[in-house]
Amino acid sequence: QLILEPASFDFGRVNKKQGKISKIFKLSNKGNSPLIIKNVKTSCPCATASLKVNKKKTPYFGIEGAPKNWQIEIKPGGNGELELMIDLSSEHVKSGKLIREAFVYSNDPVYSEVAVKVEAEVKD
Repeated sequence: QLILEPASFDFGRVNKKQGKISKIFKLSNKGNSPLIIKNVKTSCPCATASLKVNKKKTPYFGIEGAPKNWQIEIKPGGNGELELMIDLSSEHVKSGKLIREAFVYSNDPVYSEVAVKVEAEVKD
């Protein structure tokens, strides 16, 4: 059972000149069997996400997601971190309200897809 906390985060006001900003979400396996994470992807080319489990950090995955046969395991009761990074200098980031998501796909029988959301008010 995959738990991702918090479900969302608001960066508040940010400036495009800040470049990259990121938020770490806590990921935990509340189930009794190993949790296999099969894919991680983001909602926009300006966003990338990386997982860290047992000191092992994955590459940053973007809108295309992880490579075809990629997976990572979280043991029962184990946890990890999902880092969602937004590149504010990206051409895909405009002034105003910014909402971006990261999606985690796993073998969780109830919620095979879990999403987290970040928001910001972007100024030039």
